[in-house]
Amino acid sequence: MDSQPFTNKGFNDANLLDMDFEYEDGSYGVTLSKYNGADVNLLIPAECNGFPLMYIGKGAFKSCVGLTSVIIPEGVTGIGIDAFLGCDDLTTVTLPDSLTHIEEGAFAHCTRLTSITIPKDVTRIGYNTFFRCTALTTISVPVIVLEHWYRAFGWCDNITSVTINERVTNIGEETLKNWTGLTRIIIPESVTSIGDRAFSGCSALTIFSIPDGVTNIGMHAFSGCTGLTSIIIPESVTNIGGGAFSGCAGLTSIIVPESVSNIKGGTFSGCTGLTSIIIPQSVTNIGRLAFVGCAGLTNIVIPEGVTSIDSWAFSDCTGLTGVIIPDSVECIWEGAFENCSGLTNITIPYGVTTIWSRAFHGCTGLTKVTVPDWIFGQWSSIFSDCSGLTCITIPETVISIESGAYSRCSSLTSINIPNSVTRIGHDAFSDCRELTSIIIPGGVTSIEDNVFSGCTGLTRIVIPDSVTSIGKWAFHNCNRLADITIPEGVTSIGDRAFSGCDGLTSITIPASVTSIGEQAFSNCSGLKSVSIYETSEREWNETFRYCGNLTNVTFHVGTKTIGRAVFKDCRNLTSVTIPEGVIRIEHWAFSGCTSLAKVIIPESMTSIGQGAFMGCAELHCLKVPNEDCLICKDAFPGCGV
Repeated sequence: MDSQPFTNKGFNDANLLDMDFEYEDGSYGVTLSKYNGADVNLLIPAECNGFPLMYIGKGAFKSCVGLTSVIIPEGVTGIGIDAFLGCDDLTTVTLPDSLTHIEEGAFAHCTRLTSITIPKDVTRIGYNTFFRCTALTTISVPVIVLEHWYRAFGWCDNITSVTINERVTNIGEETLKNWTGLTRIIIPESVTSIGDRAFSGCSALTIFSIPDGVTNIGMHAFSGCTGLTSIIIPESVTNIGGGAFSGCAGLTSIIVPESVSNIKGGTFSGCTGLTSIIIPQSVTNIGRLAFVGCAGLTNIVIPEGVTSIDSWAFSDCTGLTGVIIPDSVECIWEGAFENCSGLTNITIPYGVTTIWSRAFHGCTGLTKVTVPDWIFGQWSSIFSDCSGLTCITIPETVISIESGAYSRCSSLTSINIPNSVTRIGHDAFSDCRELTSIIIPGGVTSIEDNVFSGCTGLTRIVIPDSVTSIGKWAFHNCNRLADITIPEGVTSIGDRAFSGCDGLTSITIPASVTSIGEQAFSNCSGLKSVSIYETSEREWNETFRYCGNLTNVTFHVGTKTIGRAVFKDCRNLTSVTIPEGVIRIEHWAFSGCTSLAKVIIPESMTSIGQGAFMGCAELHCLKVPNEDCLICKDAFPGCGV
């Protein structure tokens, strides 16, 4: 019988239609819009009222409890959004060869579906099409699909095997990302490109063969494939994207083909099991973080032709004991070999003109470094925390030792700073505990913050007349430093510059000094004598606080102010003569000086601050000549006055 036009009247005619199915005339043709039946095994009718079924509509079988198998008939070209969403009992689906597209979420949460074969003419699979089909173990994928899907099989953690059609040329971005159950996949010879993150997170994958025709391996293509133990990169590959094999902790060896000229950023980062790698002569650049954290790598030869070793390229390669840097290298970037604790010696070739900050920071096993004569600058913390380094020669061409350059080189016993140096940056030699003596060249004008802080073995240092400032904490805790001369010309001494220098017995502060920071000489327990010149009015705060053995203080003409807590807790100070010209004593200036028995106050004194002599129990008599002197009512608590 000839079929009649498909109309809403025909659609509603109970004599013509199976009441288990509802249909509509959709944009793709006859569409099955709703299933009302309760079948366990279902063969969907191929026609409705004589018209061929073309499309399974949105949510048509959504949450059909009890449905275990479905055969979709030939002629159907599309399956709509959420069509079989949440069919928890569905184990088998047969898709027709006529199918060209499957929309978003079509089989999502079908948690008992174990396998799927996608027909060869399917060109589109929507987002999350098979999302959380956790029982899926095998799939067969046709041509083209791999170039267009995105997370179609998200959280399908139990897929172990994938068959890819032999006509596929491109494995697209994130195609099989995070398929943690995947153990086997065969890539056909037709493939020429593997996209970004294509196999990222496939942690169960152990062996992978890249076909000879592949020219491109995308960024992070195999990152996090922790079970991967072996991979062969064919000579056809010309580009390996950044992070391509990062986090492949099981990978033990790899050969980079001659066709590759650039090892990009993070390519092998975190490959902790990698013990051997061959870098070909074709490579001219080793990128940022290229081998960071490859703790099992013991030896590496960088080929001639490489001109730059980028930032952190080999940082945290703790097993690395030897590295050969070729003469072609011009620049070693920031942190390039940071924390390579197994390195014992390094020769920087003559072609290198620049070494950036922290290049060898934390190389604790490093005992010897050879630096070429024509490096014109050394950047911050270049050899900091190289605790095994015992000596180093700085070339005559160096004009600046940058911040932290040798900080915490705790075994460094000697260093020769050439006369060419005009600047020593902050923390340059901090915590070099075995350093015993140092001569600062005459071109240096400033000793910056923390430069020699914590150099507990330092007994001698020569500060040249060119120096005009001594920074904060500059010599903090240099407790064996017995003598130091602050030259005329120094105008400022920073906070705690000499605090904790227990070996100092005397100090002279020259008249040129116009600024002294807080606690500049505090906790100098061996300090017995202080001579102070002053030509301008200034406040010194806590300058000699806790100098428990200080017995003699000499103020010279010009002193105007005795600052806040400047001699606080100097318990052995017995007498002080404050010269004419001093106009005020600030708060707590002599508080806690428990042995202080005699103080001579000049007529020029106009004010004595709160707690200035607090706790000076031996002070029984004090004369203040100036009747107009303003004395705080709490100036003498705990005194015998």
